[in-house]
This record gives sequence, C-alpha cells and structure tokens, in this order.
Amino acid sequence: MLNSGSGDSSFTATGGAESENAALGSVHRQAAIASALATIAGCLSPHVAAMRRDCGRLEWHAVRSGRHRVRVVVWTCSCRATVYELCVSGGRAFIRRTVQAEPVAVVCETAWGSLREVWQIWAALLAGSFR
Repeated sequence: MLNSGSGDSSFTATGGAESENAALGSVHRQAAIASALATIAGCLSPHVAAMRRDCGRLEWHAVRSGRHRVRVVVWTCSCRATVYELCVSGGRAFIRRTVQAEPVAVVCETAWGSLREVWQIWAALLAGSFR
C-alpha cells in the first residue's frame, strides 16, 4: 500500500487485542492532534501539512467499482485542490484522493488495509509524511 522511499515502513503490526486497542487509541489521538494542527481558521476540516522533504509515496490506484458500501469517516477541507477521505467498509479501510480539476475531478484510492494501518497512514498524510 505504501512506499516510504527508504525501503522500510514505519508502520508495523503488533499482535494481541490489548496492544492493538492501545495502538488504535494512540493512532486516533495522533490523527486528532494532526487534524487540530492542520485546521485553518474558518475551515471545519483539517488541511494536509506541507510535504516534508523525505516524505514517502502512497501507491494510488484507479477507483474500483464494486458492491461495497463505503462510509467516509474523516476528510480534509475542500477549499484545497486535493481532498483526501478515509473510507471504511466491513472492518477494512482505504484513503481516497480527489483532485478537483476541470473539466472533471480525478479520483484514485490506496489499497485496502486494516483500520489501524490506514489510520496511521492518515495521520502521517496529514502531517506531510506521505503523499
């Protein structure tokens, strides 16, 4: 799903329900902090921070038409040309990117992953660590 550029990923899976719940809570806190820092006065949704020099690249794919019902749980502000959405369905998640262009918007998605992994990627995306 992601390519950090250096070959190793900073997103690792841990075992056990207790450690997974703790990690997920930590990820939610990180996402909330990143969202609060990225929000600009007058906008209700967060903005993606400036891209870091050493930021990793997410692999973006064409939108897959399917029969999955998807729920968008968080999104970035639509005042920017590029809008990101964290989408969930059936215990899995992915990030959708929409580039608002003329005459038609360009939409693509990351691969599906676990909720925990995608929340971590979302927090890193908001912090400017991935694009």
